[in-house]
Amino acid sequence: KSMLDVTSMQAGRFSIMPIACEVEQLMWESAEMFSPLAAARQIHLRQSLPETGLTVQADRERVLQLLSNLIGNALKHAPPNSEVRISIEAQQDMAHFVVSDTGEGIRAEYLPRVFDRFWKRETAGTKGTGLGLFISKGIVEAHGGKIWVQSEVGGGAHFHFTLPLAKPAPASAPTAEDKAVEDKADPSPLVDLALRT
Repeated sequence: KSMLDVTSMQAGRFSIMPIACEVEQLMWESAEMFSPLAAARQIHLRQSLPETGLTVQADRERVLQLLSNLIGNALKHAPPNSEVRISIEAQQDMAHFVVSDTGEGIRAEYLPRVFDRFWKRETAGTKGTGLGLFISKGIVEAHGGKIWVQSEVGGGAHFHFTLPLAKPAPASAPTAEDKAVEDKADPSPLVDLALRT
């Protein structure tokens, strides 16, 4: 599947199906998926969501794949008895996600190559195809968002990305049919109250 995604992205045929997705639910599902691995490695998986009710316009399965790539990477590089943090906040018309670890970090000369195909953060005992971050970049950009990383040696890595917030549905004016239904409704609240007693 990873190679199929890479091929689609390179050919410009990668597509998404955006719907309104609750950010809190996406966070919860992602954390739930990785909680056994985090517990086994004695890593605390922290979630920070200052605002409730945030909703993004996004392809739900692709966002879960994106979060899976980033959280999985963070858990690989976080030392035991440390933490991986997932935080999200609204910034204008975008949701800003950050996945952070407290691992060995990435050397400055490697930062421009992090999202290249087949690039891997080499650490003893870790394995990977080097496609996860390349695919993550493709998913974010297909949504019209941006992805970047901040890191320094010994200071962990902080992967940021943005996704568009869902716009609230506009209030529609009542139609003639709605008005007709309202006109037929019993206007007296006394009748309604009498029926409830």
